[in-house]
Amino acid sequence: MTESLQVNGHTIEIFGSAWNGNEVVKYDGVEVSSRRNITTSLSTHSFTVQEAGENIVYEVQISGGFVGTGYVVRRNGIVQGHKP
Repeated sequence: MTESLQVNGHTIEIFGSAWNGNEVVKYDGVEVSSRRNITTSLSTHSFTVQEAGENIVYEVQISGGFVGTGYVVRRNGIVQGHKP
């Protein structure tokens, strides 16, 4: 899975592989979180960035399984985008 979405003028890229479990999250082209997840169907990536002088917390949940993959992106707890 490779997904990209715009949030508040910034690009969030989500990469996930069902084959090897590798997951990567990028913010404006810079890797901010990565892990290998082969044991659960849901993983959470959290990171904090500065936007307009304010600390912003992003949470990206990546789901996977036999029926496909999806994601939810939250910015300071508010859903900004999702793909079931």
